[in-house]
Amino acid sequence: MTKVLWTEKSQLRVKEIGDYIAFDSPQAALKWVDAILEKEALMSANPLIGRVVPEFDNKNIRELIVKNFRLIYEVKVSKIEVLTVKHCKENIK
Repeated sequence: MTKVLWTEKSQLRVKEIGDYIAFDSPQAALKWVDAILEKEALMSANPLIGRVVPEFDNKNIRELIVKNFRLIYEVKVSKIEVLTVKHCKENIK
């Protein structure tokens, strides 16, 4: 199992998005956060499971799609670093 670390930015994005969803439905927000966090175990067991992010020319920067969001992470030698979470319609760069 590879250790998964969440950057400060990625933690902030999960909180911001969860808070936004909670305005309409606190239960939906909890489900969304749970869905995001469930991907941690998946990445840890198989770091290359996500597709390469098309906007970057780097095979180590990958993403998993969770509902309408992109969970973007970088595979490093001894760890995975979650970089950010973006809505699928948001520009990454």
